[in-house]
Amino acid sequence: MANKKLSKMLQSEDKGVSKTHGQNGTLSRLFRSILKKRKVGPERFGALMADYLRNPRYGVADNRKEMTSARGNLGMALAQERMTWKVFCKGLRFLKIVKIDIAIRTYYSNGQQEIHETSMMLEEHQVPDSTSNEDTLDPPHTDGTNADEDASDDHDE
Repeated sequence: MANKKLSKMLQSEDKGVSKTHGQNGTLSRLFRSILKKRKVGPERFGALMADYLRNPRYGVADNRKEMTSARGNLGMALAQERMTWKVFCKGLRFLKIVKIDIAIRTYYSNGQQEIHETSMMLEEHQVPDSTSNEDTLDPPHTDGTNADEDASDDHDE
């Protein structure tokens, strides 16, 4: 792995979550916490990168120069301690996440609290509708798949 910052992040136990701070580090902190929970190390990251680069949906030309450039640029962007929304979404797609639910709990100076929620499709892919929370999800596999997917390889796409 050519990028030292990326390599160090992927090899660290907490995936560098502790290195992100403040408002500007929020999206990077979220992305890194997903890496940590999914146990994405250098080997798995490399496999995900290869899949991402070969996917025609992401528009990387099928030649060595373009793939090397895209690999370097994406790796560098995903290793930053600050992350834009665009890079965050690209990182989620990179991890093969097809849908996210976002919930924000707001706290007002008068003591009032509210929760605001929305969902966002990242890929055109059928996602089972679930009302369960994160605590009830199956533990992540180190290969980036969920246990549910192992039993459902027979579906038509």
